[in-house]
Amino acid sequence: MPEEPEILINLPVDWQDSEEIMTRYATNMVVQSADNEVFLSFYEIRPPFVQSRDEFKKLQESQVPIKAKCVSRVVFSRHKLQAFIDVLQKQLEQTPDTYETDEEQSEE
Repeated sequence: MPEEPEILINLPVDWQDSEEIMTRYATNMVVQSADNEVFLSFYEIRPPFVQSRDEFKKLQESQVPIKAKCVSRVVFSRHKLQAFIDVLQKQLEQTPDTYETDEEQSEE
């Protein structure tokens, strides 16, 4: 018996936000892969409050780790990875480049 062809149906999507979802600021991201999944974990690092250069120097010398709090984790299938990259790249290309890159900031 021959295989039936896959049927694709295009339907409109009604994108809805949940009141339970909070918007969080992420300063760092970790990407991990499993066999068929990609995990994106977003972290916020809050710099410690220091009031003087001496305090800052002591903090640096102490090598006490700064906590990175996970504010969001997203898991998606590996076959969606290129589509996500393409969408992000397109968005980046369409957004005016009004911010300096890390490399540009370090040159100053």
